[in-house]
Amino acid sequence: MTKRKYRIIRKKNITIIFKRAIKSDSLSIIQKAISYNKTLEISYRAVNKENITTRKIKPLGIYFTSNAWVVIAFCSLRNDLREFRLDRITNKKLIEEVISYKADFDLTQYFQKKYQS
Repeated sequence: MTKRKYRIIRKKNITIIFKRAIKSDSLSIIQKAISYNKTLEISYRAVNKENITTRKIKPLGIYFTSNAWVVIAFCSLRNDLREFRLDRITNKKLIEEVISYKADFDLTQYFQKKYQS
């Protein structure tokens, strides 16, 4: 493994001072949104920020890091793909609004592109 790749992986796998995984009650609704191609409206608290933003997202994939679930979604606020930690989602609900995003999202390809040298 090159030093550059190690730094990238190290940045993505932050060591947390908690001894256990942070709990989240958002997992089931995220899975439902992915399975049924639904849109979610969420309230999200970003790291190191006290303000909470409301976003409409189209969940496309989900994965678990060493301590938290993360959803990859198209965010209508940023008009781009974003990653959201489930433990930072304070409110969530399925909505009928349609957010268009290409249906051929592939989690493996997403990670390959994200971690290309």
